[in-house]
Amino acid sequence: METEKARMRIACVAYLHGAGGAERQIIMLANGLSSLGHEVHLVVLYANRACYPIDNRVIVHDLAGARQGQEGILGRFLALRECLRSIAPDVSVHYWMQSAYFAAAMPKRITGSVVYSERGDPGDSEYRGLLGFVRGATFPRLDGFVFQTEAARDYFDGSVAARSAVIPNPVAVPAALVSDVAPKRQKRIVAIGRLAKQKNHQLLIRAFARLSSEFPEYILEIYGEGDLRDCLCSLARSLGVADRVRIIDPCTDIFVRIKEASLFVLPSLYEGMPNALLEAMSLGLPCVTTDYAPKGAAGSIVSDKWDGVIVPDDEENLSQAIFEVLSDTDYAAFLSKNARESGKRFSSEQVFGQWESYLRKVVNT
Repeated sequence: METEKARMRIACVAYLHGAGGAERQIIMLANGLSSLGHEVHLVVLYANRACYPIDNRVIVHDLAGARQGQEGILGRFLALRECLRSIAPDVSVHYWMQSAYFAAAMPKRITGSVVYSERGDPGDSEYRGLLGFVRGATFPRLDGFVFQTEAARDYFDGSVAARSAVIPNPVAVPAALVSDVAPKRQKRIVAIGRLAKQKNHQLLIRAFARLSSEFPEYILEIYGEGDLRDCLCSLARSLGVADRVRIIDPCTDIFVRIKEASLFVLPSLYEGMPNALLEAMSLGLPCVTTDYAPKGAAGSIVSDKWDGVIVPDDEENLSQAIFEVLSDTDYAAFLSKNARESGKRFSSEQVFGQWESYLRKVVNT
């Protein structure tokens, strides 16, 4: 019984490239486990451009800035090995495949139990080459797996599933912004995500342009940064909606900015568990999402036409779904009310409690 209550020493290994979902989630996990009384170390292995607050109880090891000339894969491996040796964790948690296969190549006395959490689509094309071979060689050496959806877990065979848990992402919406009173909706459609192929914002701009004459007062706001900014702006110009499509840099007051929008849209091609969609639902926004890969994953978050709308990732279906929500205020209010209620499933308290229980199980196995 004492073992069950023991304080764990946990190492969360992070690649803090910027304002990405995985970056946010591993920081939130470190903060959440620390708040539960555990000794948590956040090991920053590559890049340290954290855009999210780190609890002062979390012990940060910035290896990205302290490798002193050790570059590349070997430098990262050696730096991580020495850091984990000094921490001597009970368990190390990895959201990135590289650090997971590094840990798999080290003795357990250095890494503790090793848990890998898949944050994207396990069937993505990036795993068809060398990375897929590395994953196949790494997984048998790991002690546990956390998947965000049943669809991602079911991609793998029984040996992986038997050592896994399905734990959703927690939402980061401040409680003060979660209200049962629907705001007066502004004529804005919003989307959040990196300006990258995966997020498929081109599809959203095309769908919006199809509706431009029917909803002339509406604007589309896309919050994100990335290499496709110029491409998206050019597309909006070519479709005649450049004056109504706004691409806005990520900001710290994003929830305040989107709370009163009329609609949130997630047009992604693939996702692990989209933080932006969870947050929009928690805020009570009517939401439309594509049926992104892995197929069926969107259905683990949204009950179609109850607390959101799921559509195939094509222009016609997306524009039709947007039309139906914007043209029927009662339907929009129905989706909003149910989305807010469904969002409660992803509270930080519930999610971090599930993580704590699973990590205890792995450590004690």
